[in-house]
Amino acid sequence: MYRSSQSPVFVPQPEKGATAEEQDPPRGLHLGQGRYRIDRAIGSGSTSTVFLGWDCLLEMPVAIKRLHQRHAARLRNHLVREVRVLREAAHPSLVRGYEYFEEGGLPCAVMEYLAGPTLGVALSESSCDRIVLAHKLAQVAWALGALHDLGFVHQDVQPTNVILHETRGAVLADFGSVTKPRRGSTKAALELVESTRYVAPEQLDRRGAVPSSDIYSLGLVVLETLADTQVPDKLRSLLLECLETSPSARPSARRLAQVLQDELEPGVEAKPTDAFGPPTLLITPDGSSFCLPHGEWVCLERRKPLQRLLRALARHRCDRPGSAISPSHLIEVGWPGELLLPKAAVNRMYVAISTLRSLGLGDLLERHGSGYRLSPRIPVRVEPR
Repeated sequence: MYRSSQSPVFVPQPEKGATAEEQDPPRGLHLGQGRYRIDRAIGSGSTSTVFLGWDCLLEMPVAIKRLHQRHAARLRNHLVREVRVLREAAHPSLVRGYEYFEEGGLPCAVMEYLAGPTLGVALSESSCDRIVLAHKLAQVAWALGALHDLGFVHQDVQPTNVILHETRGAVLADFGSVTKPRRGSTKAALELVESTRYVAPEQLDRRGAVPSSDIYSLGLVVLETLADTQVPDKLRSLLLECLETSPSARPSARRLAQVLQDELEPGVEAKPTDAFGPPTLLITPDGSSFCLPHGEWVCLERRKPLQRLLRALARHRCDRPGSAISPSHLIEVGWPGELLLPKAAVNRMYVAISTLRSLGLGDLLERHGSGYRLSPRIPVRVEPR
């Protein structure tokens, strides 16, 4: 859903029930009260169309998923859940969710746009290194472990839903079919699944989807990736376990991740973002930039209020961990000496907090009581870049 526009998988196809306006709106159309500008359609399915857009406020590309009119009422709550899950998961190997809004009665979700080919495209190239690609799938397995910890099942793990990003490696996308584990799978439950080729047996009968359903799907993907290669015995044995008919007989996502990592490239240690413990958020002393847990630096060089707020939050976290900064103090720190009406000052603060979250902090910048703090569940270090 959030793949490179260069991917042949993403050529929009005519879809029954979707109007021409839904699939290919006028170039330059603005959504979200003018914040997001539509560039072009980059994908279309039976229930929605995905557009490459531009966030005019934060000046960055985004992917905007908009439901088709005939599915809007029925799938609205599902789209809301999709964004919530992605915001809550906040894993470097999962695409990020930013915002939900409705435009003209049509539900829309704003998500991260990642440029890069899908695994499906990479596998179609004769020159691809299948061992390297399979090793990258360890990242997807770690991400599934985080998703399962939150109590969700992806339901649609397949090569076309894995993006190969230049810096973040393998990233799992397309959460349109994400769900809670449940019994009694029906045709409606699988409607949002792109292809049933990789679907586990229990998803096709009355048993329903469970976390190990994703393991079955990923096992198939790994086997397809390793076609015509010599698979280590330990990994081959584990992949056969992934394909067990009984969901309870399959390995966990983290066990699969560790074996993929160890067997395909012996001696390589898990990255900090793959470990069971939380990664670290780095913030420069002046607050001008911060480094996200997956290693991506975000610069705030021309945004002085954001720098001041981040610096204050970082210092407060180090001096009084667990406590929060009051809105009034954040306003004093962010806009010192400015004479602002109370309502205008509060609005500025809310916009600044929302912007910091959108730039990558997400749920790491959390509301606590009546104030805000950097989440105590992740280590924070203040050091030069």
